[in-house]
Amino acid sequence: MSFANASSILSAQSVTVIAGLGILLTLTLGEFDLSVAANLSLASVFVVTLPERQGVPVWLSIIIAVAISAGVGLINGLVVVRLQVNAFVGTLGMATLLGGMAQLYLGGTDQYVAPTSLTALARTEWLRLPLSVFYALAIAMVLHVVLRYTAVGRRMNAVGGNVRAARLTGIPADRYRIAAFTAGGLLAGVAGVVLGATLGAATAAGNPALLLPIFAAALLGSTTISPGRFNVPGLLVAVLFLAVVVSGLQQMGVAAWIQPAFNGTALVVAVALAGWASRARVAHARRRQLEAIAAEGAATATRT
Repeated sequence: MSFANASSILSAQSVTVIAGLGILLTLTLGEFDLSVAANLSLASVFVVTLPERQGVPVWLSIIIAVAISAGVGLINGLVVVRLQVNAFVGTLGMATLLGGMAQLYLGGTDQYVAPTSLTALARTEWLRLPLSVFYALAIAMVLHVVLRYTAVGRRMNAVGGNVRAARLTGIPADRYRIAAFTAGGLLAGVAGVVLGATLGAATAAGNPALLLPIFAAALLGSTTISPGRFNVPGLLVAVLFLAVVVSGLQQMGVAAWIQPAFNGTALVVAVALAGWASRARVAHARRRQLEAIAAEGAATATRT
């Protein structure tokens, strides 16, 4: 229990939070984006290597990296919505493609040097916390407001609940699905920039190990705060829960295989709990509807 340990955990989870917020958008609409880890890894490659190898200014390399990731998200959305390819298959194929592109661009060699102006964007501290933590919190606050208090958020939940019913009410469901994939890709790019700035390096192997914690946090988050519904506060709680447990295991000196085993188990448990919470929410809504119908029937009989 120390501030240094808390700061380390928060800093390490900034990338997971930002990427998790990205897939939260697609999950809200009932879709999957399995390319998120490969997408953010590609963004980290470009943001680190463009200034060093091509002499591109850091600010422009950030824009290019995020734009490429947003473009990847747009392609995912078009493939899933327009070509009607299953999201699991389409985004898994995209993840493999992006991994190959990263290796092609790096030539199979890792980049271990990054501009100090880039690393300062994530490592500089404010209130004794790295700036990367505040980036994640700022994005989380904006997304929470959008999903919880705006018409856009209500429509997204409507599309995720029942696409056909949403279309019948006039909601352009396909546009929202494509936009969610695009915005998710953009946030993956932001997460990649933060990752590259934090590490000051990029690897051709990518960061496939990030995929499980990201999905586990998003799915486990749907069982807290607002059970049965994907929500930002729940995701933050889930990320902290998983990170604190892993940190505790590491400090206890457990074997190296424990951490991936825990993450895999957490994902399975998260999916099971998310399904249970969703079913419980539907059952509760059905009971309330039946109670309202019964009460209205009793009132009508009394008046008669």
